Amino acid sequence: MFLLKMIYQLIKFHTMKKKLFIAALTVAMAVAIGWNLEQKKEASSNMSNLTLANIEALADGETCEICYGFVLTTLWENCKICEQTGLGPCNIHDQTPC
Repeated sequence: MFLLKMIYQLIKFHTMKKKLFIAALTVAMAVAIGWNLEQKKEASSNMSNLTLANIEALADGETCEICYGFVLTTLWENCKICEQTGLGPCNIHDQTPC
């Protein structure tokens, strides 16, 4: 009888130990997955901000509202462009495509 009681206690302890191990493993996996997703979110956010900053920097350098060192020149009747002459400002909105 004592031996049966002891075997029952060992089986019960083993089952509880296994359940506790499975619960701890599940919690550890959930924490690892959450941390990994947060790292990916930060990486994509940083990349996106960097990309937007690069695009904005490139766009700012290509045109200006009033470009100094240029003058509005008429090539033909309906064709006006900003030419670099160093004489003064030229508003790009006053240009007329040729």
